[in-house]
Amino acid sequence: MFRLVQNLARSGERIENLVIGLADARQALHDTFEALKRHEVLISGQVAAERKNSQPAFPNEDTRKAEVVRRLESDPEYQKIKVKLQDARVNLAFAEAELERAKADHAGLVAMTGLITAMVNTGKIDGVERFVHDILGSDNLSDKYPARKSGQAGDSIPAGPNRASGQTAAAGPDGDELETGAFMVLEARESKPGTVRGYCQSADGNKVAVYAKNSHGQTLAGAVGEFVQISYRKGDKGLIATSVKLVR
Repeated sequence: MFRLVQNLARSGERIENLVIGLADARQALHDTFEALKRHEVLISGQVAAERKNSQPAFPNEDTRKAEVVRRLESDPEYQKIKVKLQDARVNLAFAEAELERAKADHAGLVAMTGLITAMVNTGKIDGVERFVHDILGSDNLSDKYPARKSGQAGDSIPAGPNRASGQTAAAGPDGDELETGAFMVLEARESKPGTVRGYCQSADGNKVAVYAKNSHGQTLAGAVGEFVQISYRKGDKGLIATSVKLVR
């Protein structure tokens, strides 16, 4: 019971750290977006001010817009900021998903604590410690879900091959181990009738194929450029999804 209370306290601390990390991720996205817009304004101003034979080099709006696009596409600094902006969006999505998971974990611990308290109050003390151990396993939530420190929202999240940030594992209906993680869908297409193959990126930057059928395949196909929470098992050619949900 004492270890359950410890886990509950650690869970609260982890949520606090994740809230700070989420604020950092949002600020990083805002700052990068502003830097991108400043660069666009700078190039637009240069194009508008350019002269040829004392006349505007690009006399109408269409030619100015085309020249701005051309220069931005060939500008290494602008392209670097665009990549940084995409990374910031990915980091924010993962920070939001991680916080939601932590809140759900914390709510589960609160419910469990209430249940055990009720058992004790009704005299059902025998087996309480075994009950806690059976539910929590190692009884060490901080090992399973380590708290993120402030300021780390934009850092890469360590993960093994084909493993996503903060994923959890459970037994599937066929006895296979199911894992859950957040991914960004880079592209998706039908690989065969009823099956969609998605090319996805996890929080650690790994890219992996994800296969989904029926309604989950439809969700995956409609989520290109967005983030999804996927429950899956590992297959020979990639991940086989058992659940696909959009992360809003």
